[in-house]
Amino acid sequence: MHTVTSGASPFSADGLFNATGAVFNPTFSYTFNDAGTFPYFCSPHYISNNMDGTVNVAAVQVEVLDPANVYVNTAYTGSEIGTENSPFKTIAAAIEAAVSAADPNPIIHVAPGTYTETFTEANTSSLASAMKLQVSGSGTVSIGATLPFSISGFHTRTIPLKITDNSKE
Repeated sequence: MHTVTSGASPFSADGLFNATGAVFNPTFSYTFNDAGTFPYFCSPHYISNNMDGTVNVAAVQVEVLDPANVYVNTAYTGSEIGTENSPFKTIAAAIEAAVSAADPNPIIHVAPGTYTETFTEANTSSLASAMKLQVSGSGTVSIGATLPFSISGFHTRTIPLKITDNSKE
């Protein structure tokens, strides 16, 4: 029979958890509410076998979309929420998120790359001005779309669109 007792040893048990073992159900569950390092030991086997261990609990980091700054990177392969660390893969998704968030002056930061987009008309009545596409970093951004296209509320023309690195302006 084993136990799972919080603390570095029987002489320093801290009372956070203490599960007595059972021969036929050797499982134990505990929910940690804080990040940190938590030592534990087995009471009957600590002295004879030095049976102990450590649970490392990492802090949860939650990213939240800032509707004023939406990010796009066609090369990104993770979960897309539009933040700098978890950008959208398409400009169309970024436009939809920015418009849905109803920020009056959103900026869409576009990483260098080639974007093949399908634009649909968005309800942009919440925008105070045109949505700004801004190139992030150095490199070329190429956008392919079926022309002519228009998006209500945006300053667009039915001509090829070229976006250049704003750090060179």
